[in-house]
Amino acid sequence: MPFRKDNLKIILFQLVILPFLFSCNSSSSSSSSTDNTTTTTDNTTTSTDSNSGSYLVKGGFGLFANGGNGVKYGNFELYLMGLIPPSEVEDIVYFEDVTQTTDDLNNRCSDGEWCPIFHSTSKKTLSITQLEQNYGKRDPDSSQSQKSFNAMVMMISKTDLTQSEIVDLSNDVNYFDNASENYGNFAWATGSRASLTLDNLTNSLIDNSTTSYTYNNRDYKILDNGSFVSVVISDSEYSNWNDGSINYISTFSNRTSFFEDVYKIFKDDFDFFIILHNNASLPSTFSYYGLHMSVSSSIKGISKTSTTYDYSSYYGSSGKLKFIIHIPYNGLLSGPTLHEIFHHWGNYILDSQFTNQQSAGSHWGFSSACCQLGGFEKSKLNQSSTARSVHSKKNDSQLEISKSSFYDMDVLNYED
Repeated sequence: MPFRKDNLKIILFQLVILPFLFSCNSSSSSSSSTDNTTTTTDNTTTSTDSNSGSYLVKGGFGLFANGGNGVKYGNFELYLMGLIPPSEVEDIVYFEDVTQTTDDLNNRCSDGEWCPIFHSTSKKTLSITQLEQNYGKRDPDSSQSQKSFNAMVMMISKTDLTQSEIVDLSNDVNYFDNASENYGNFAWATGSRASLTLDNLTNSLIDNSTTSYTYNNRDYKILDNGSFVSVVISDSEYSNWNDGSINYISTFSNRTSFFEDVYKIFKDDFDFFIILHNNASLPSTFSYYGLHMSVSSSIKGISKTSTTYDYSSYYGSSGKLKFIIHIPYNGLLSGPTLHEIFHHWGNYILDSQFTNQQSAGSHWGFSSACCQLGGFEKSKLNQSSTARSVHSKKNDSQLEISKSSFYDMDVLNYED
């Protein structure tokens, strides 16, 4: 694979974001042994293994994510997306009653590779058959599911973009939705099982006699032959958008009002929108790198909570719009775009946990339900009754950042 600037953006993001993806806990380790049993609680079925104790994951993993756009979707994630049949999904293991000290988290194997340790009193295995028994089969299944997606990238700015900024973002758009599998783009992450179109916006204009529009003192411009939309707003409004403590777009009434204007310009052709800010890096006031905001879903069998809802009419759509992604800096390639896209399918399906019996919620936590929402590859999991910090790197303060930073609340439900 040739190395290019686009790859560098993704790699740099991994170096920046990885420190915020991992949790540590000062609880002491504990272990116990149980018989192999099948348990049924609240009409759900899982297998409880006898392999409670201490575990080591070669190469490490994140509880919320695993490196932004630098990680492909795992087979369980591809199943939830409707891109592979259940026969291609391996059994999932997940852990309860997990403890992990700082030394455990920072552990290095003898070869110097990061090998975090954790301790659990309960290891459970969930097969795709059990999952379908618990929550129903995915509907539609992989033979009938949506495989082609249409989306729009919008850049929020307080001034017109420079020609250099236009070219750079246009290149990012063309890279991310390219049909060829390039490191970090949608085709690569899905193994070409699905396609994404971002740069065909002029065909979706209601009035194609112009590419510039003004609504509510916001200037909308379709740039670079329809690659993306620039939205120029006032200094005062940009301050509200750009202040994470205010977080303008996270308020339901603000974002529905904004998109009502968008749908005065464009036809109802878009599955989702990606909103960026014209910032080179994340403003310090934001507690997340990316936010997924749900709008509608008609898919069944992929969540233990209700998955069928439709609030698209509040935005100006007639059922087409599924979600909105907010990345408050210029991070289409260097941000968690693939992660936030996947949250449309990956929400509240496992009973996986973080430490202290805290539910992993919409992320994979201590489980093999890899990879965009955290978790580890099962092949890298090893059990050892004598697992210990053999090569602890205690001074790596980056890995001691709390898990609540940046990914704890990156999903905003439609009713919020």
